Amino acid sequence: MDKKSKEPNGNISDKTKEEQTSRIETEYAFLRERKVNAKREFSKIENNAKEYVEGKKNIGRLLNEALEKAEKSKGLLGKILDDLIVLFRLVKAWGRGKYSRMPIKTITLTIVTLLYFVNPFDVIPDFIPVIGYLDDGALIAAGLQAIRGDLSDFKKWEKS
Repeated sequence: MDKKSKEPNGNISDKTKEEQTSRIETEYAFLRERKVNAKREFSKIENNAKEYVEGKKNIGRLLNEALEKAEKSKGLLGKILDDLIVLFRLVKAWGRGKYSRMPIKTITLTIVTLLYFVNPFDVIPDFIPVIGYLDDGALIAAGLQAIRGDLSDFKKWEKS
């Protein structure tokens, strides 16, 4: 708010209040629409993940997209990047039928995580500098934490 928007007595002018109210209403409508879109997108991701799990379709393409995005945002992914790369190897081995010890719940969660990561629709859009990757990073970190034991088992299997 600049000095011109205040009246001589220090109060905010009615015009400035109207502009602020209008801006807040517009932003609220945008966020409300994103919430509706988010529910729709999460539903699509869930259905898409089921198709990957059932038919293992396009696993290679999904991994390539995820790897490409990880490369572009590796500085922002920080500590989770190493585990994310292990996750890519796990899904690749599973997709090729080389690693089948993973529970269906784990592979489904893993694929949902990767689909969200590569999906251009995010709760916080990626084009917003720095914070645009926060939701991706948070979701990946939560997914990795949820499958920590399975990820550890996979690393042991890789070494054997």
